[in-house]
Amino acid sequence: MTIRSIIAIGISIAALSLSVSAQDAMERIVAVVGKEIILQSDVEGQVELLAQRNPGINKQDPKLRGLILDQLINERLIMMAAEEDTLISVSDDEISQRMEMQIGMLVQQVGSEKRLEDMYGMSMARIRREFRDEIRKQLMVEKMRQKKFGQTKAGRADVEEFYAEYKDSLPQVPERVDLYHIVRYVTVSADQSKLAYDLSLRVRDSIVKGASFGEMARRHSADLGSAVNGGDLGFVEKGKFVPAFEAAAFALEPNQISEPVETPFGWHIIQLIDKTATSINCRHILFKVGQSEDDRERTRSALTDIKKRVEAGEDFETL
Repeated sequence: MTIRSIIAIGISIAALSLSVSAQDAMERIVAVVGKEIILQSDVEGQVELLAQRNPGINKQDPKLRGLILDQLINERLIMMAAEEDTLISVSDDEISQRMEMQIGMLVQQVGSEKRLEDMYGMSMARIRREFRDEIRKQLMVEKMRQKKFGQTKAGRADVEEFYAEYKDSLPQVPERVDLYHIVRYVTVSADQSKLAYDLSLRVRDSIVKGASFGEMARRHSADLGSAVNGGDLGFVEKGKFVPAFEAAAFALEPNQISEPVETPFGWHIIQLIDKTATSINCRHILFKVGQSEDDRERTRSALTDIKKRVEAGEDFETL
């Protein structure tokens, strides 16, 4: 299954049981929206998600499948509008934070990162690379919807009209609660970043003096998926890496080792193996920046302050 299929079904694990042969059969293009394509597997993924929530639905219902395809087409149209809107943008940090959250959900569902790697036949580093562009699109769509429809309220008549038209295709909705939350990510201090940077410098010096890059990657890299292969990431198309990593990697000559490079994941040492005009083969060692207790305490204090403000009467949604 492709990463785009995972994103399309809302990171549902339901479609993971599809066989390889079935996947190949479902890679047929069913719609083209601008430069974007919609695959049969995208539709099947949404059908499987609905079936997981409501086993009683008819998965072969053409009306249901038509509604799903319409929904996917609408999402692609929104994405095109978001791409053209110069006021809508998504930062690398936003992509990385959403990616880690969704990968964490997948790992929780399957049991471990190792099992996730086995299911997709790729390292966690490659899974993250494959996720990035789809998550960027997902965030762009969300921001466009918020911009266009964030203040729109559906009245009772609108809800009843929708229900009357689509009630035969709507799954039963179990009892649920609506939750709001405020997320504050832990921002690491400059001291913690310097510790990781200093370690990367020491490891780089060892490699320059003759130590094996592969052995250093296996010993020190926090990217466990590539560490077992000596840090080798294989050939990767341009645009898959975060910008800072990609720019540094493409600037290298074969066998050259970069200075430490900072990205949202931490500090990297990169060695170029080979490159073409559109792809690159390199290996890296990742040094993650740890969180200190002071970093966590600052975040806890900020959230505690927000909690007190809500209890004092401030609007939760505004905060």
